[in-house]
Amino acid sequence: MNKNFMNRLTMLAVTLMASMACFAQGKSATTIGAGHVAGDIFDYQELRYYVISNSGILELEVIGLASQISGSTGDKTLLTSEFENKVTIPLYVSGTVAGQSFFVSSIAANAFTSTSCRGDAADNKANFADAAALVTSITIDYNEEYDAATIGANAFAGLTALTEVNNLTPGTAIAAIPDNAFATAVYKKPLIVPEERMGKYSQVGGWKNFRLIKDQEGHILGNMNTDTRLTTGDYSSLLLLVKSKPTSFPSYADVNGDGRLSTADCSALLLLIK
Repeated sequence: MNKNFMNRLTMLAVTLMASMACFAQGKSATTIGAGHVAGDIFDYQELRYYVISNSGILELEVIGLASQISGSTGDKTLLTSEFENKVTIPLYVSGTVAGQSFFVSSIAANAFTSTSCRGDAADNKANFADAAALVTSITIDYNEEYDAATIGANAFAGLTALTEVNNLTPGTAIAAIPDNAFATAVYKKPLIVPEERMGKYSQVGGWKNFRLIKDQEGHILGNMNTDTRLTTGDYSSLLLLVKSKPTSFPSYADVNGDGRLSTADCSALLLLIK
């Protein structure tokens, strides 16, 4: 066989293998391998996980963005090309979806900061700041068969570009979070929650630091005048509604989330207005 032709074939094979390697590096992990034990760390989709236990179903802790995104050799643009600048914290994922069933019981302290978690190599967060700057939305998923994941101190503090926080956990099932779970500036952005007892979010732990709490239909907690901001006018309207003792009322009027309408809701609204 012609030597030049063989050289060309060899070069073509090398180029193809390099292209395949680049392609692999340019995609997030879409399955979880079998056999993980406590202490293992791996990437799945846009997140990096630590294995707490494996009793047939993996119990996991979120420790940050996937190394394929925020690591020294990662590609931050995956956040845009694959995930539309959004991060989703799953609560439960079946094996038919991920290759291995798992649930998330916690988000580590400093998970979404440049600080390494659970002894993971610091190199896997080498480009965290650049990647985090692309994250504009975060969603915390819910599954009624599992408790809401616990959230550690400064867990989301490095995601300073967030324009909204979505929590799919109903108010009846939320767990308290540290006051510093999010960056201070993020507490000025909308917190979007289910309609059911949405007012609970204004009462529980660090969630109460959010001043603009909305349901998934866009109703703002305590916004009785149905504009886009909370004012003393909303307080006056709510007070009039309380005094009328209605037999039913909109969920956004139950500002403290106790399922009743009373002057306590007016007091809770004042705290949101300030």
